[in-house]
Amino acid sequence: MRVKVPAQIQLGGHTFSVQRVRGLGDAEGAEARSNNRRLVIELEDDRPQSVMTMAFLHELCHVGVRIFRDGYERPSKAEHRLHDALGELLTQALPQLGV
Repeated sequence: MRVKVPAQIQLGGHTFSVQRVRGLGDAEGAEARSNNRRLVIELEDDRPQSVMTMAFLHELCHVGVRIFRDGYERPSKAEHRLHDALGELLTQALPQLGV
């Protein structure tokens, strides 16, 4: 799937900065992370484009769930399931539909 990874993205009335970071995966074993308080999505820069795209979509799901549940505390198990469902929709189902 070909997805543009922008420098900024708006979601739920918030503008998030999208930053490419070197060493993120080495330090934390992660390919990306997001922070709703700082309005930032960080992506490991030293990864293939396909991995970066999937990590970006994954973080968008985290950001969206946090915004629309109106809080920053740890998500419940139900919210984790919602996040997983959104992630599958974005990365698996929509590309099969030609979106």
